[in-house]
Amino acid sequence: MADPVVTPAPDAAAAPAAPPTPAPVASSVDAGSPPALPSDGATASAPAPTVPPTSPEPVAEAPSTPAAPAAEPGATPAQAAEPAKAEPAADPNSPPRSVLDKAGDKPAPAEAPKPDANAAPDPKAPAPTPPAVTYQPLTLPEGVTLNAERMGQFDGVLGKHSASPELRQELADMHIAEVNRIREETSQLQRQTYDRTREGWVSDWRKDPALGGARFDTVAASASSVIDRFGGTPEQVSELRSIMSLTGAGDHPAVARMLHNVDQALQQYMEEGGPVPAPAGNRAATNRADRRYGGGKNK
Repeated sequence: MADPVVTPAPDAAAAPAAPPTPAPVASSVDAGSPPALPSDGATASAPAPTVPPTSPEPVAEAPSTPAAPAAEPGATPAQAAEPAKAEPAADPNSPPRSVLDKAGDKPAPAEAPKPDANAAPDPKAPAPTPPAVTYQPLTLPEGVTLNAERMGQFDGVLGKHSASPELRQELADMHIAEVNRIREETSQLQRQTYDRTREGWVSDWRKDPALGGARFDTVAASASSVIDRFGGTPEQVSELRSIMSLTGAGDHPAVARMLHNVDQALQQYMEEGGPVPAPAGNRAATNRADRRYGGGKNK
């Protein structure tokens, strides 16, 4: 607490004393302390009036901004960063809303999440259906036709993968070329097998002790004469020889042996005095006796 100021006593010879200096005003901290008493021989000045403490004026606070709601789980960063929409200011003349009125408010529908362009595709998501492809008839080589059912299966596989018509034509060309190559190779293999088989038959004929060796040409002529004699008309004989060449039967030793045996039996029959049978194409048997004993025009 501050000490009071004491003025000295007035001197008679001195000039009139100046008015006393007022004591300093006590602060609000010292307002409750008792006033100081004057010391002996001093004149106390009038106590200073106490100033009541003044309450500080309230400072106007800035209106607080409502915090943005927390981001929902699974929301994208763009959605979480969006500020909350401020509600429209209430009309000051309208009465405040009741609790039941507020309880009837329905939450605003949530906005659909926006697709993220940088997000990786979902591996479990179904693949998009490719657009249907229409194919025109293929360009095929002359004389080549394709099975309609197989072509439908072929086009179904290509359409499933959205293959272009150009790719379809190229695949068809490759298929036809491959089929022709396989057909040619197969034909050559069959021909080689056929030729080797007939060569083997002739080789077996030449090695046969009764038909081959030095007798090979004699047996071949003997068998051929039987064909000429009993093969029928000249046209029928020619047909029979063509069949033996086509099938290779004319090179087989078993066929040669059978025809040669027929010729040997005829020779023995004629040596024993039997009639010589005429070729089948020139003989006209009219009755049973002619057929049996070789009668007719050539008898």
